[in-house]
Amino acid sequence: MIWADAPADQRAIYDAYVAATEMKVSCDPARKDDVMELVRRGITAADVTTVIGYIRRKMREQRGEGGFDERSLLWRNAMNPSTMEERALLCRQAAARRASAKPRPPVAETDAAGVTRLGPAGAAEPKPAGALLAGVLRKISDDAEGGR
Repeated sequence: MIWADAPADQRAIYDAYVAATEMKVSCDPARKDDVMELVRRGITAADVTTVIGYIRRKMREQRGEGGFDERSLLWRNAMNPSTMEERALLCRQAAARRASAKPRPPVAETDAAGVTRLGPAGAAEPKPAGALLAGVLRKISDDAEGGR
């Protein structure tokens, strides 16, 4: 358990680590210093939970391929202030990108008559490729005749 007189934000960070990793570690002076440094750097309990989730996801994705493994969840690896800060910033940036991403238009829609069209309904109908090709060939022919 964390020290009795710890401020609420420091207790929350410690509790978030214990809950996310399911490892109830003692809070020795070195870990206390880590938690105080994380708070100083602006890391929150939500950041800790997100980063531990990120580590677990990477462990699943890279199973047997090196990189993240069970040791990644150990306090000295996961809660190192520099590493935690960097991972928290990466997670925050990824969340911001997802939140600001524009919804993708549908690839194809089928109208009431059962006709499937590319793009959203009401969009301008694309010109057939044949009409475009005929125009290009006509221009080439006109240019060739004008050059004689």
